[in-house]
Amino acid sequence: MIYRHGDVNLIQSELPEGVKEEFTGNSMVIALGEQTGHNHTLVAERPFTAYQKEGVRYLRFDFPTKIQHQEHKELTITPGTYRQDQERETDWFSQTVRKVID
Repeated sequence: MIYRHGDVNLIQSELPEGVKEEFTGNSMVIALGEQTGHNHTLVAERPFTAYQKEGVRYLRFDFPTKIQHQEHKELTITPGTYRQDQERETDWFSQTVRKVID
């Protein structure tokens, strides 16, 4: 299962060994718009947990959780564990890959 919300992807995943808890709560900004100042925010009626390992964020939802953004349709994420990823784009002239800037 993959949820795509603008330039943020949540990809269903296993929680790897050695993760460190980053956050537990009902609301968390998971991505900030570098250009617009808008943000992707997770909002839940019950707490969820975010973990980090080697710069990668993992999210564990035990209940449906919403992801919101000022310019995108709200999505409801089903319970599970997800790896957060950001869209990338290729600049064929410079032969580089970079994160999409919102």
